[in-house]
Order: sequence, then structure tokens, then C-alpha cells
Amino acid sequence: FPRLRGESVRLTKQGSEEEIVGFVIEKYEAEVLFLEKVEGVTSYYCYTDEWADYVLIEGKRVNLHVAVSASQCVVGAPIIFGGF
Repeated sequence: FPRLRGESVRLTKQGSEEEIVGFVIEKYEAEVLFLEKVEGVTSYYCYTDEWADYVLIEGKRVNLHVAVSASQCVVGAPIIFGGF
């Protein structure tokens, strides 16, 4: 992704994983495309019409990424860059 730029925010987790992800999905009218679980972190890869930029992952347009662990949540657009 040489010219791709993005933003992310790290939050202290308040509420259940379902509540947090549900809030973000509803706020941005996003669709969850797929998820993955790695070392205690669940990542939700989503798409919203709110933003034009996206990355292709497994042939799907992704422009909203939500990662949740036991203690924190990170939301990134189009994806979270770097480590969780």
C-alpha cells in the first residue's frame, strides 16, 4: 500500500465486543465482510459507502477495520496499520 494513508484511534474498551462493534457498524452504516481472530484480538473488516477510499483484501473492498481485545478497541480507516 505505498500511497495509501489512513487514520486510526485506540480506545479503552467500555462495553461488550458486540456493543462496540454494533455501535461502529451502525454509526457508519457499514457491512461486516469477514472477521479473523488472532491471539486474543478479533478484527472485523467492513465496508461503508461513507468513504471512497478502500483497500482490496481477499477480493473485497475494505475501508473500515475494527479490532477488539479484552481491554481495548482500535478503529481504523481504511485499515489499521501497524500492530495492535
